[in-house]
Amino acid sequence: MLKILLCSIAGTSFMTIYSYRQAKRHQEQFEEPVMLSKLVHRIAPEKISAKASIPAGWLIHYSIGVSFNMVYDQIWKNSSLKPGLASGFLLGVPSGIIGMAAWFTALQLHPDPPHTHLRKHLEQLFIAHIIFGISSGLCYRLLEKNNLH
Repeated sequence: MLKILLCSIAGTSFMTIYSYRQAKRHQEQFEEPVMLSKLVHRIAPEKISAKASIPAGWLIHYSIGVSFNMVYDQIWKNSSLKPGLASGFLLGVPSGIIGMAAWFTALQLHPDPPHTHLRKHLEQLFIAHIIFGISSGLCYRLLEKNNLH
C-alpha cells in the first residue's frame, strides 16, 4: 500500500503541476483541486465554507489519484504489463478518457459549476492524465527496483 500511496502522490503532483501551468498559459481555470473545492462549496455553501472546501478539494483530488493507482497496481500485478514509461502511457490514455468523462459530467450536472473553457479544459486534462500514468509507472518501477513493496 505504501507504493500505491507514494506513486499516487507523485503522479497526482506531476499532473497537477501541468494543469496549473496550462491554466496560467491559457488564463483559464484548469486547476483540479481549486475546481473541486468550488464544486464542493457551491453544492452546500451553508454547510461547507469556502475556506473549508479548499482542503476538501485537495483531498478529493489526491484520493482519486490513489483510486487510479490501485487499479494500475492490479493491472501491473495481474497482466503482462510491467510498471514503466510505456505502460504508464498506456494506462494514462484510458485514465484521461475517464477523467474527461467525469469532469464533463460533473460540470454539466452541477447546479453552479466553476467557469472553465470546456474544450481546452478537457484537452489539457487528457494530457494531464497521461502525465499521471507515466509518473506513476516510473515511480512504481523505481520503487520496485529498490525493493520497496
